[in-house]
Amino acid sequence: FGKTMHSVLQKIFEQIRTRKSLEQTDLFSAPNAKADSQKTVKECVSLEEIMKMYDQCFIDEWYENDEQRDGYRKKGREILKEYYKEIENEILSPLFLEKEFTVRVSDNALGKEYSLYGRIDRVDAVGEGIEIVDYKTGNPKDSLNADD
Repeated sequence: FGKTMHSVLQKIFEQIRTRKSLEQTDLFSAPNAKADSQKTVKECVSLEEIMKMYDQCFIDEWYENDEQRDGYRKKGREILKEYYKEIENEILSPLFLEKEFTVRVSDNALGKEYSLYGRIDRVDAVGEGIEIVDYKTGNPKDSLNADD
């Protein structure tokens, strides 16, 4: 389920980036890049398109039975409808999707260096800075232990 939702969100924001980057011109006027960059989510992608993306991305496997699968399918639709309501009037500017990173961390006490590798789901331009977005479908943890 998490993989399905992740794939849909990635497609949504790929679509937003693509449609914001398209420049519409005619013979008598120059492109208006400022207006294109100020498009809201609903001007770039509709809820109907999102539902089609969800149907295309939904992974039928890994469920214990048909009832569980159908429950998750319904739950995903509800989550996406609520999410769309929250963001439809926002101007989101995804800078990166699935951005890989590597950070080197030194342990001076042991004289060792480690590399931490990861992937950021989405990086948005926000005002003068950025916002890092990580998609999660599971329940948040109140605390972590060494195994986590």
